[in-house]
Amino acid sequence: MSPEIVQRDTQTLIGFEIRTSNDRAHELGEHWGRFLVGGIADEIPHRLDETILAIYCEYEVDRSTPYTFFLGCPVAPGTDVPPGMVERSLPAGAYARFVARGPQPDTLIETWQAIWKLPHPPEFGVDYEVHHPSDPDFVEVFVGYGPGSAPSPPEGDPR
Repeated sequence: MSPEIVQRDTQTLIGFEIRTSNDRAHELGEHWGRFLVGGIADEIPHRLDETILAIYCEYEVDRSTPYTFFLGCPVAPGTDVPPGMVERSLPAGAYARFVARGPQPDTLIETWQAIWKLPHPPEFGVDYEVHHPSDPDFVEVFVGYGPGSAPSPPEGDPR
């Protein structure tokens, strides 16, 4: 598995998040369920496209410790945040890009397991997935690669 190193621009996102850990992986599925069944994406104003981003950030240490899991959509900067949602900003920087193509979520889980075994594992700053609803068997995984890949907390968060 050889990733492509890409430069990504800053992205503004609106969605909602939970604090979880990999030993509570069922919470990820529940969060996805609330997002999809609840039609959350349809409530996000000024979406730039159809994609849904899943962000893993604010790791206490690494993937074995608690982190923040955010689901949302890219929006135009300055978009008003609906009640109950948060705004996040994905930082510009270098990311290792992997592709998970095949039946989901199994292919995506296998991709993450392979990433964690690489000689240069993720730095646990910010990692994210880009899900394409028009092609549900295609997910892009972006892993923070070096300085500048730290996430910004939600607007108004004192962290």
